[in-house]
Amino acid sequence: MNKLLQEVIETNLQIQRKARDLNIRAGKRIFLIMSRSEWKAWLIGRSQGARSVAEIEDFDSLFLPPLDSTIVEKIMVENPDTVEVEGETLEIKYEQDWNNNFICSVKISEEFARHTRMDKIYLPGGRSLKIQCGSYSVDSISELVEKLEKNRIEKCWAEKRRDLEHTSWISNPREVVPYLSKVGKVEISQKEDGSPIFGYLSLYSDSDPDFQIRLRESEEEAEKETRIGLERLLRKDCKDLFAVPEEEPWQHCPSYSWRKRPAGEILEQKLKEIMASVLEKLSSENYAEKVQWAEKEIESIKISLREEYVFLEESISSQEKQMEEGIYSISYDSFVKSEIAQAREQMERAKRLLGEMKYQEARKVCDFAIEVAGPLDFLSRKRRGEYDRANEKWRSVGEYVYNLSEGQGAFREAIGEERKEAEKIQDEIYEALRNNNFDVVLQRVPEIKSWIEGISVICAKREQARREKYPEGVWEAASYCASDDPDEIADKGIELAKACSDLVGEIKVLYLLRSLTKGNKNKYEKQRAFLEFVSGLEETEIGKWFEELHYADDINSAIKVAIAYLESGGKEEKKEEKIENIASQLAAAFGGGYCKNKNKKIKM
Repeated sequence: MNKLLQEVIETNLQIQRKARDLNIRAGKRIFLIMSRSEWKAWLIGRSQGARSVAEIEDFDSLFLPPLDSTIVEKIMVENPDTVEVEGETLEIKYEQDWNNNFICSVKISEEFARHTRMDKIYLPGGRSLKIQCGSYSVDSISELVEKLEKNRIEKCWAEKRRDLEHTSWISNPREVVPYLSKVGKVEISQKEDGSPIFGYLSLYSDSDPDFQIRLRESEEEAEKETRIGLERLLRKDCKDLFAVPEEEPWQHCPSYSWRKRPAGEILEQKLKEIMASVLEKLSSENYAEKVQWAEKEIESIKISLREEYVFLEESISSQEKQMEEGIYSISYDSFVKSEIAQAREQMERAKRLLGEMKYQEARKVCDFAIEVAGPLDFLSRKRRGEYDRANEKWRSVGEYVYNLSEGQGAFREAIGEERKEAEKIQDEIYEALRNNNFDVVLQRVPEIKSWIEGISVICAKREQARREKYPEGVWEAASYCASDDPDEIADKGIELAKACSDLVGEIKVLYLLRSLTKGNKNKYEKQRAFLEFVSGLEETEIGKWFEELHYADDINSAIKVAIAYLESGGKEEKKEEKIENIASQLAAAFGGGYCKNKNKKIKM
């Protein structure tokens, strides 16, 4: 490269560098700093059209003019390298950032910043310096001090958290209690004016609950966490203390699980009241004291309740045992059932009141139960005598009332209303006897006796009228077999007997009367009806035949033979059929019964 051209380049570069430095120092663009394109245009214009270095005639024209010394001097005076502040020389740094912003700054110590009275530092030209201290760069010392103070306090908080917090979860409540002495207000540091900065240690808990000791800046937040934590701690720490014991008299175990008795429910309510009292003003300072108070209070209540309960329970149990022994020894306890039930009911009530710890009321009820049970033996014997007298009176008319209700004996002619009235009388008398209303029985017997005598006369008149209307023997059978309408049944029996005068006809009459009794009479009454009817046939062919078969001595067997024959599907035989066939069928139906003279003919 041409030596002259090299000199031009170096000189111009130095001038431009100095101009740039002065601009940065001045904090504004005073001297022109050309770009590459500007340099190119400037050189082309000064080279007067030369196409090579050799064609340049005047190299002096290519030199940049020197910087104005007056301006340079002014810049240097107004923007010196150092500044004197309160007897301390501070070095000034001029620079340009990536955004081409001009910056001039001065670095000071934290001690200087905290003690100086100045807020900003200015250059002689009045330009404000950027203040740097450590990692901070600010416009004023007050801003710097504020940031330094904030950082100092944050470090103090971090140190206190490291020293005072317990961030590992504590599950055992007994291990938490020693940490409660730390809970509360602690001094973190002091402000510049000497006033203290406080933090607040809280008892933090989760829902399990497990516990931590945490440092909070807010007193309200710490108190809220601690209140919740203390309640959870108390419930976990004193779980057994505030639980109703699984033992008498508080609970009983009738099967596989414990159930609270009334006494246990009362104790449970007392425990809730004590728990509420403890929680009311519970704090980390009085936690241990409150728990001790609760322990003593609960134990005192248990002792008081248990002593009175056990004493009264034994008393009631003893009196109940004596009462039951007395009841067991009563000869006629059926006459004092209501009193026995009352005594036992009152004793059970006394036990319920005991469980509810209503001791005074329980004693009164127990005494009343004993008072009721005391004269029961005497009362039962007295009522037995009264019963015997009343029952004896009733027996004098009772059988007649029963026959009337069933339409038997002298009362076969009784109508439905009379029989229903007899049933009603029986129910009333038996109810009075059961309820020990013996006076009622004694008062009613004469009245009942008079009424029965009147009905007896009426029934006798009715029966006489029937006998006059129907042939002998038919009415007797019909009266035993009738259900609702004896006249209709008797008329059917007579009509059938006239139409069937042979042996089979007689049996069919029996069958008709038997079938009419179904559903209205029991077995004994059916047999009795047959007996009455057959007794009226002693002079008939069938009656003689029963006698010949040796069944006359056992009328029940004869009835069984007739029923067996009819139910085996016997059919009406022709008149010329021999009696042996009928006898054989009867014997077969009866299971091979004996026939004394099976070859004897019965006249048809």
